[in-house]
Amino acid sequence: VRETDPLVLYRDHPLMQAEGLGKNYGRLSACRDVSFALYPGEVLAIDRSEERLTLVRETVKRLGLSSVRTKALDAAGPLPPDTPLFDRILVDAPCTGLGTLRRSPEIKWRLKSGDTKTLAKQQLAILRNLSKHLKADGVMVYSVCTVTDEEGPGVATELLRQAPGLRAEAPEDAARIA
Repeated sequence: VRETDPLVLYRDHPLMQAEGLGKNYGRLSACRDVSFALYPGEVLAIDRSEERLTLVRETVKRLGLSSVRTKALDAAGPLPPDTPLFDRILVDAPCTGLGTLRRSPEIKWRLKSGDTKTLAKQQLAILRNLSKHLKADGVMVYSVCTVTDEEGPGVATELLRQAPGLRAEAPEDAARIA
């Protein structure tokens, strides 16, 4: 089962709405001088793994960014009561990774029969929980690297059923996010 990259919650920073800190070094480097100067705000990267957050902190330090904080949390559980509302939330959710089989064929040997269902439940818990911390006009991006209906579309459909205040946008409408 593929572990997630750190979840990234953005507040008051429109140019950084859909970038994962760990794997988007180039984009962050390009944005360092321009976007953080023009749009001062806050980026909060959260992950259950302190080890992965250490990698994020190293990248942030290397880039000289001061607006990025990290916090070890399980996003499927309640966030601390002082957690603010965010303009944008990127959920790079834990998934089976079946969309990366060509690049990572060993995945098929690691998966067990119940993994898809277990991960779909975890994804839904994360999305449901984080949606409580999204501003009314905010945008939450849900990303998985899998091709199963149960994980991607199934989770999104169930989230919309459980949270009627949310609405989905097709990827071609994603330009509105920026």
